[in-house]
Amino acid sequence: MPMPPIPAPRCFGSFASFARVTRLCGLGVHKVVSGFSYQDRYILKGRRTKQMSGQLRDKVAIVTGSGHGIGRSLVLAMAKEGAKIVTNDIKSERAEKVAKEIFEMGGTAIPFTCDIANFKATRNLIQKALDEFGRMDILVNNAGIDRPHMIWKMTEEEWDIVIATHLKGTYNCTHHASIFMREQKWGRILNVTSSARLGMSGDAAYSAAKAGIIGLTRTVALDMGRYGVTCNCFSPTADTTAGGMTDLATLTASLERQYQMGLVTEKEYRKLMNMPNSDVIPPLPIYLCTDEAAAINGQVFGIYGNSIAIYEEGVEKRTIWKKGDLWTVEELKEYVPSILMEGIPKIQSM
Repeated sequence: MPMPPIPAPRCFGSFASFARVTRLCGLGVHKVVSGFSYQDRYILKGRRTKQMSGQLRDKVAIVTGSGHGIGRSLVLAMAKEGAKIVTNDIKSERAEKVAKEIFEMGGTAIPFTCDIANFKATRNLIQKALDEFGRMDILVNNAGIDRPHMIWKMTEEEWDIVIATHLKGTYNCTHHASIFMREQKWGRILNVTSSARLGMSGDAAYSAAKAGIIGLTRTVALDMGRYGVTCNCFSPTADTTAGGMTDLATLTASLERQYQMGLVTEKEYRKLMNMPNSDVIPPLPIYLCTDEAAAINGQVFGIYGNSIAIYEEGVEKRTIWKKGDLWTVEELKEYVPSILMEGIPKIQSM
């Protein structure tokens, strides 16, 4: 049964039926954006210039895990677009350092240190934005950790901490933010997933959490769309080793092993071994936080350098149907491989 359409806020309708990948170069968009950077558009001296668009002017944004990596790149870019920022990290020195960076370039930011796996702590995180700025407009659930192991080596503690940080942490922050956003009748919630949601050898907890975030995103979109609040998800491909989420040597060894075993294609291997830095990520998330993106709700996007994709999740690919009696096991032995699974790649065994 196909999923129901996501209700878009303010009765704009849903883009769910238009989920498909568009090559931007085919539209000539690359000619418009090539050769520009945030540095080209701003003077980082605390003074706005005519080039500054102010896409998020006076909006209040919380980005979890913004003390490093993708989160740091996001808050710096959002601040340049006029947003007031609450930086967050489990390590106070990182949250404070990024808040200081924003202040020194003329923006407004305050740090808040907490573990997002803690329900009460995330309530205090949201309250901090309300106390300091009087409102809370944007939440980006970005914080995460990884404990990669084969399933037979993964401990319960490793499983629990990854699920608690990614999946429960996303729920915690979203729950508290949604209470205020619902009353405010405006809000933007962005969750971060990964290509690991499709399954990644040696990373069961991370893959499970990132798949769960997709379901959470669509459910929050259904719940909150009628109140002017959108919830979308993006899957960034960027180097996060500098922030300590993943050890570079461990990541490289794991990718090489998976490539040699045939678990990833050569194209996927080269892509993951040559990831861009996190500064390429912010434009799409910023766009999704604007008024112009009000009709985009419950969607999953991919970002890799200059390429942006939208994914169609959970689409029924093929069906076999039998009139009258239920299928027998003997019949399924014949028709599942020959019809239902025709053309579907097999998962490589080790």
